[in-house]
Amino acid sequence: MVINSMNLTNAVLSGYNMINQVRLAGALMSQGGSDSSVSAVTKPGAVLSNEDNVFLKEYQNHMNTLKQAAADLLGEGSASGVKLGVTSSDASVLEATAKSTLRQKVSYEVNVQRLASGQVNTSAQVDANVKTLQGGSLTLTTSKGTFQMQLDPSEAENNQELFEALAEEINQLDAGVTAQVVEKDGKISMSLSSVSTGEKSGFVVAGEFAAQTGLGNVSQKAQDAVYTVDKAGDSLGALEYTSSSNQVSVGAYGIQAQLKQTGTAQVTVGTDVDQLADQVEDLLDAYNSAYQFLDKNSDRGLGVLTQMKRMVQPPVSTRSLAVAGIYFTEDGNYALDRTKFKEAMEKSPSLVEDLITGTYGLAEGFQADAEKGLETSSADLVNLSGYDTTGGLFGTTSSWFGPATTMQMLNTYNRNGTYNMTNYYAVGIMLNMNI
Repeated sequence: MVINSMNLTNAVLSGYNMINQVRLAGALMSQGGSDSSVSAVTKPGAVLSNEDNVFLKEYQNHMNTLKQAAADLLGEGSASGVKLGVTSSDASVLEATAKSTLRQKVSYEVNVQRLASGQVNTSAQVDANVKTLQGGSLTLTTSKGTFQMQLDPSEAENNQELFEALAEEINQLDAGVTAQVVEKDGKISMSLSSVSTGEKSGFVVAGEFAAQTGLGNVSQKAQDAVYTVDKAGDSLGALEYTSSSNQVSVGAYGIQAQLKQTGTAQVTVGTDVDQLADQVEDLLDAYNSAYQFLDKNSDRGLGVLTQMKRMVQPPVSTRSLAVAGIYFTEDGNYALDRTKFKEAMEKSPSLVEDLITGTYGLAEGFQADAEKGLETSSADLVNLSGYDTTGGLFGTTSSWFGPATTMQMLNTYNRNGTYNMTNYYAVGIMLNMNI
């Protein structure tokens, strides 16, 4: 007997639905074949075996894991939901981070007009291995006080030793200034640098030794950073700020920026794409694991088959999911293409988020499936509840795929009814394979 001669042609047109048919029908046929009536089940009151108890516990764990993965994305209960992250459009100008939980999507234009810097004094170069410096007094005045030093050239064999002795003495002080001796091509110089940045980090070097070596000359001035912040949609326009540090605040919610160079960058608070991708993968893994578990236990009870039928119907069309980088593998599992997912988030973040976390989205649909699964009685899951054996699986005939169920099955495997006829053709293929 041949059923639906155009089965193969039509089924190929909907590969996804074919996967659904094979996955579910395989489980159904393992119950007894396409022609046999639904056999009588164990009467109510039967005692669960240890194997049944283990199965029921694992079933509950899978459903709870799937439900929690969905709740994490939806932000229910203790879960934080999809987190917001902060990014910079130009990391060479500034890098942006958040010190606290971000609560609002917003964008700021930051114009770095000047970086904060500390003061630097640099001496003239002198020959390293000769003794030409006369020594003398040196006074260092900083925000931490005034420090007096006296250099005795008789204690040094050459200019390098005298410079190194002075650098060591300054570095032992708590003056907010560090000293360094720089040697190049047989000549040496000394540089003094303030430890912090900003106008208040400046210092003064005076005395005989400073005049002799030029160490009192400022090669870099201490200054504050100057930058403006213009919040998108704010009528106040750009506001100017100064900072003694290049680590500055931008807007609200603890947004921090490390200024790198002058220029303009957009600081945007939006969905943390990497974190969202991780959560989506967790959800898909939870679904795959739960469905594989049901598939392996499809011969236990009608409750298992009912849950398989429920879960095999995606809450979002496969074409829409493909836009977000979500697809089916050859073995029928969900998988995420992270590269395509990130590209989609850059182009249409609101669309992708609606597909995943919006009303009737992927997370909400999977959560509903898990909740329905948890509502299923243990008796139905292990065939301990009696039922009308004249009704069959679809309630219209004693045969699973009998004539009375033909038209009712047209929408059985698709939640939206888009590929009904293709589903019917695919069922015909499976029947042909079984005849």
